[in-house]
Amino acid sequence: MQIPSDEKLEEFWIDFNLGSQTLSFYIAGDDDHQWEAVTVPEEEVQIYYI
Repeated sequence: MQIPSDEKLEEFWIDFNLGSQTLSFYIAGDDDHQWEAVTVPEEEVQIYYI
């Protein structure tokens, strides 16, 4: 993963949500000013390391 190019962005994070058992993060959408949320459900994750 790479930090999206946004001069106002100071940090980039991925949410490991144990309650909903999902991974969530934002990516730059088609419009430079619009961000799009991506959520990966538990059943799509095969392996992970923390």
